[in-house]
Amino acid sequence: MKRPFLMAGLLGGAVIIVSLAIGSFFPRTAGELPEGFKTPILAFEFLQTKQEAYDLFGAADSSERQALAKAMDRGNTWDYLYMLVYSSFLAALALTIQKRTGNRFY
Repeated sequence: MKRPFLMAGLLGGAVIIVSLAIGSFFPRTAGELPEGFKTPILAFEFLQTKQEAYDLFGAADSSERQALAKAMDRGNTWDYLYMLVYSSFLAALALTIQKRTGNRFY
């Protein structure tokens, strides 16, 4: 029995697993989050000023700042795995659909 979407399905499962796991690598708390943000990683991605970055990471030369920077680096390292798995999933899905339909649009 042929399973044309097996590879895309397996990669989709890997995306879900990596998505769930990656949250444990990023820090859960930070110095001062900008208004409207609940997680440090989202706040970090949308920082608009240097002062917001200083507030987020805490006082200079503090152990909290060093721990947060280390946790952010660790999370960003694992984020590369997410990008690879997610891109592979999208490529596998698009190629399978293209092969099955004959439509090069996919």
